[in-house]
Amino acid sequence: MSGIPQKSGFTLVEIMIVVVIIGLIVTMAIPSFRIVRERSQNSSFISDLRVFKGAVQQYALEVGTFPAGGSPGVPPASFSDYIMNSKYAAASPIGGNWHTIADERGVDAAIGVENYIIGTDQLVAIDELIDDGSTTTGFLRSLGADTYYWIIEE
Repeated sequence: MSGIPQKSGFTLVEIMIVVVIIGLIVTMAIPSFRIVRERSQNSSFISDLRVFKGAVQQYALEVGTFPAGGSPGVPPASFSDYIMNSKYAAASPIGGNWHTIADERGVDAAIGVENYIIGTDQLVAIDELIDDGSTTTGFLRSLGADTYYWIIEE
């Protein structure tokens, strides 16, 4: 048999079609991954916030006062027995540092996050899950730039 030797392989057109299809799939998947990541951050933040709120309330019941405010990310010394210090000192799921306040910013006691890094839309989504959907009213509020607190007592 004589003739032109046949080479097996893909043509450039076939490879380009596969690349375009993969690109389309990735383009459709990225928004879904973002939504899942935000929901995960929101759930984790809400869970941590409830745990810390419970710890503040437990402290108040046992000691008779709310824990003193301190520096963001550093739990008040007297509050250390009520929380996991490593969790409090670590960045919150929405970024920023955990912080307790007492007799500051117009509230008697609150726990929340200073310097969060999420957008306003995600913050409102968190608020809608457990409060009234507004970051200026209800028990979850922004008390200044990049701050978000669960008001325990006003």
